[in-house]
Amino acid sequence: MVGDGNQSLANFVRVLNEHWGRNRRVQSFKNRLRAQAPSLFIRLKAGFGALEDEATWVNLLSAQERDDLYLVREHDPTPDEIARNRELNARFLASDAPVKKINWFIPALGHALYGGVNTILRFAARLQNAHGIECKIILYNYAPEDIPDIERQMASAFPTLAPHVLFHAGKSPDDVPASDISVATYWTSAYRVSKVSNTRAKFYMIQDYEPLFYEGGTRYGLVDTTYRLGFLRLVNTPGLLDWIKTLHGDDGTAFVPSVDRTVYFPEDATAATTTTTAAASGSGSDAVRIFFYARPMNARNGFILGLEALKRVKARYGERVEIVCAGEEWSPLTYGAGGVLENLGRLATAPEVAALYRSCDIGLVFMFSKHPSYQPFEFMASGCCVVTNENNATKWMLKHGENAMIAESTVAAVAAALGALVEDGALRERLRASGLASVAQRDWNETIDDACRRARIIPAAATTTTTEPGEPD
Repeated sequence: MVGDGNQSLANFVRVLNEHWGRNRRVQSFKNRLRAQAPSLFIRLKAGFGALEDEATWVNLLSAQERDDLYLVREHDPTPDEIARNRELNARFLASDAPVKKINWFIPALGHALYGGVNTILRFAARLQNAHGIECKIILYNYAPEDIPDIERQMASAFPTLAPHVLFHAGKSPDDVPASDISVATYWTSAYRVSKVSNTRAKFYMIQDYEPLFYEGGTRYGLVDTTYRLGFLRLVNTPGLLDWIKTLHGDDGTAFVPSVDRTVYFPEDATAATTTTTAAASGSGSDAVRIFFYARPMNARNGFILGLEALKRVKARYGERVEIVCAGEEWSPLTYGAGGVLENLGRLATAPEVAALYRSCDIGLVFMFSKHPSYQPFEFMASGCCVVTNENNATKWMLKHGENAMIAESTVAAVAAALGALVEDGALRERLRASGLASVAQRDWNETIDDACRRARIIPAAATTTTTEPGEPD
């Protein structure tokens, strides 16, 4: 191993590289040295440690390369392991033995009230409360200081699951209670579940096409491989399942996400009540109010595209439109949008979010992966017209001119779609009514029960018990 002095020198060289690496003269000198004395260049960069020692040569890697090195070593199933997964699941499907215990593997809680994590926990809570299946939530990627917040969120949002959370960071995938089913819920959890041996079946709850979260490369390849580890699939939306089947073969069980209509409902359903949420209150004018789901840190949400289209809409319509954003903290001034729109940042509760949607006439959201996101469903349920991007994987739900406006991913096309709704009140009302009808389907309990019956998690004639007080339906 490299000595402390050499390691310190290597760290010092790395700091110099980061500080001066873009300086033209320094870069020119480094390039000449690399070309004329490559061995000396490498030894300088490595801090004169022994290049055969990993602690030395790892210093020569970029941050991305170091991450990739860790990932390929950590996530390395053998062909035999994948074959065993398939054999295990075939036996499960051929068996009539009831499911009594399920382990749900989740990297970190994030926010229990929103999105994919909320859906996972809804499934677990429903199976436990209504069908008597013991569910454990296996968390494996969190900071110790996050534990109190996780415990508070679970106690508030999913009280019957809260006692069943296992904090599992740093432990072996097999160091969990035996179960009938182990469920992977994210690509890293798929590799963990692949190694679990004390279970009767392995499922993969897929809620987006996660390879698209990364550029083509090592990490993309690792994520892509998870769809061929031999798991049974439980997939959020038919379009996403079709995409995965086309690329990776095999089938799965798709479900259509529901909307909690006790939270998301149109303004006319509560005309007698007064909205007290400041973030959701409109201006009181006749301006058409536009909401944008604006998250600069999430590439798949098309932030810059939407922002530039909204600038164009504001320039054309002026005081006829009022534009508000939420989803992430950022300043409009940073993006040349001062006076164009107001950003409310990340709202704290689902009722706040729903009240904001109800106050708007149009909801703009992009999704450049293969799931429509929950915003279109929630917009529709709140009486808000949907504008989104062209995406073959979402056409089963979002239909241009019928229940949404679908635009090509150009500023001109998005601005034109928004402009059509600003100018045509009758079109807004028609899309609003059609959108409400599109989400007036079964509730979450029916959605979960139907999907789990088709996936053979619960029997076709399963009986249910009353949902626990305080637990989401």
